[in-house]
Amino acid sequence: MFIPKSNRAELRPLGIPTVGDRCAQTLFVQLLDPIIEAASDDYSYGFRKGRNCHQAIGDLSNHLGTKPLLKRGLNRDVRRYFSHTKYILSLDIKGFFDNVSQDWLIENAPIPPVFKRV
Repeated sequence: MFIPKSNRAELRPLGIPTVGDRCAQTLFVQLLDPIIEAASDDYSYGFRKGRNCHQAIGDLSNHLGTKPLLKRGLNRDVRRYFSHTKYILSLDIKGFFDNVSQDWLIENAPIPPVFKRV
């Protein structure tokens, strides 16, 4: 089924899974989520259970605003400051999930081989 995109004349596909498909999807999420989560980047917050944009902003604020401790351990004074030596890269790739290779994901994600066929 195709539905209109917001504020555009374009249409986007909308798939409505059957009850059986939803049950199978839920089962796979419960099985694979802990495996994928263990292999995920600690600084990734998008589309992850238990993580949100507020946590990402807080983590970023902490990294940008705290001077790291000296390696020798002599100076334990931690001061708030803004570092000009750190960079923030923000990407918004249009249509990323529409164009990402499903085959590449299956081959490179830490999914047990028995589930790759499904």
